[in-house]
Amino acid sequence: MENLIGIYDKDWLHLPSLGLVPQIFPQCPTMSSSFVTWLRSPAAREYFFSTHFWGPVANWGLPLAAIADLKKDETMISWSMTPTLFMYSCVFMRFALRVQPRNMLLFACHLTNATAQGVQVLRLLRYQYNLRNADKAQA
Repeated sequence: MENLIGIYDKDWLHLPSLGLVPQIFPQCPTMSSSFVTWLRSPAAREYFFSTHFWGPVANWGLPLAAIADLKKDETMISWSMTPTLFMYSCVFMRFALRVQPRNMLLFACHLTNATAQGVQVLRLLRYQYNLRNADKAQA
């Protein structure tokens, strides 16, 4: 394939998280074969048997539960737990980016949880506002 605006060459860039991947991805078979090669390497086994993989996988229960709770009634939202979980996820999003090597799976998990918990907080605030307006209208 021709050079793409002079930036594509046949050199490889080593990324510790993925093994060897091309700098620009004009050919999908090359990228997929590199990924398969990485999957068979000791580095992949080391990653899949580490806490950098299984910690975030186990942690995905929190955002999945928060997403499932979005369909529940606002009266079920906890005033104490929902903001606490939001702050917890915000703290650990920063941790996931600061730890070496960066744990993007953990970051994605906490970003999803913080988003879902933030929506829950907004639903709770809207419910309380509407409840107060309804009480004032009755009085």
